[in-house]
Amino acid sequence: MKIFSSFDTWFKQERLKFYRQQYGKDNVLILSASRVFLWLYIILPLLVSAILLTASIVSLIYFFGDYYGWISGSILIVVVFFSRDIHTVKKIMDYVMDFCIITPEEIVLVQQEWILNRTVKTLDTLKIKSIYINKKDIVSSVFDNGTLIFMSDGDETLGEIIFDYIADPEKVKDRIHKIIAPATHNPDYNHNHNS
Repeated sequence: MKIFSSFDTWFKQERLKFYRQQYGKDNVLILSASRVFLWLYIILPLLVSAILLTASIVSLIYFFGDYYGWISGSILIVVVFFSRDIHTVKKIMDYVMDFCIITPEEIVLVQQEWILNRTVKTLDTLKIKSIYINKKDIVSSVFDNGTLIFMSDGDETLGEIIFDYIADPEKVKDRIHKIIAPATHNPDYNHNHNS
């Protein structure tokens, strides 16, 4: 569904189809946030909000009776949603619409920043200096999640692509090396190459 030009819910599928036609299915890898991200930033916050909201409504009904309790509860629902859960809505958009595509010639990071803003960042594989894995907290270590950082020659901030909450990052890094190896070992590798 396309609401605005930068909020196209089919964009991920269209890009994946395009790159698979260009490079072949085995030479394209798509990365999305792991289920740890889903649980930490979407499901658990929504469960906590639902529990707090239910407890608040029950308390209001108990203290103020049915009529005032339901009115107060309705107002509380609106306040809780807009103050706390609007952040969760952004995380849902991140989970569904943010992705990274790896091809033999480029790394493409797509991040939906809200409804009206999408950022697409591309990095040529010939310019990749290194690929780092960062497991920044105990949750990442326990659930084998990490951040992949693609560093390239050039500017430190513009010359890197960072993608968080990748499941089994060491295995993913090995797969990325296999995909980008033809381009990095053969500078004459061209964009019309099909496997």
